[in-house]
Amino acid sequence: MNQPFVPSYSALLAVKQGMLTVRYRFREYVVQSNSVMLLNRLVVFEFLEISEDAELLMVVIDNDFQNRVPMRFSKLDMIQYFATSPILQISFPENEFEEVWEIVRIMEKRQHQSQFPFTIDLLHTLLVAVSYMMAKQINENMPLKNPNESRREKLTVEFIRLLHVHFREQHNLNFYAERLGVTSKHLSENLKKVTGFTGRELINMALVCEAKVLLVNDNVKVAVVSDQLNFSDQFAFSKFFKRLTNSSPTEYSSSFSSI
Repeated sequence: MNQPFVPSYSALLAVKQGMLTVRYRFREYVVQSNSVMLLNRLVVFEFLEISEDAELLMVVIDNDFQNRVPMRFSKLDMIQYFATSPILQISFPENEFEEVWEIVRIMEKRQHQSQFPFTIDLLHTLLVAVSYMMAKQINENMPLKNPNESRREKLTVEFIRLLHVHFREQHNLNFYAERLGVTSKHLSENLKKVTGFTGRELINMALVCEAKVLLVNDNVKVAVVSDQLNFSDQFAFSKFFKRLTNSSPTEYSSSFSSI
């Protein structure tokens, strides 16, 4: 809770009751009941709040398992979809979510029954079933967008992709604007309309999230984090981090040392 992390594996999080608030791709989302949320590898998440009445089940999917699951829909790769989409959760009608929940419960039960001879095959099949149900909801509920909105969102997705690759080395918005063939002003204005943040704010948020992930590792020193994030020196990084978090890197790291 309240600590950025990068999942080691992909995961499905089914929320039957209650709600949780999560920060994902620099924005906060409230995941409601009767929803499924997907956590992606190599994307920073931060759980901010979980209601006391929350009832959740998570299916963690390792890479080997994921690669072996057969899918008949080629246009909708669930992992890639969530990696590029601003949508964080898929909401179901209550009766359809009950079916998803029961499937996940069966998966939970069967994975511990080693005497059952076809456990892996059954889990594969059940995961495919849940994925198809998610795909159905996506196809039915994707809102229609006008061309201007689509162009803005496409530019935003392309910026986010570039940002995740280059933010450690490239802190200047001009770099991203040049790669995308637009002016810095045009890029920042479009990002603000789609995400609510300017380009500079998104770059800073990416740096802060990565810094927090690195700082909670006891083996990583502040100077090393500064170097990995391409700051001119440790003092420049510390000043930047404190300006955005109201806490020095050392104070932030120490706050998790006893957890």
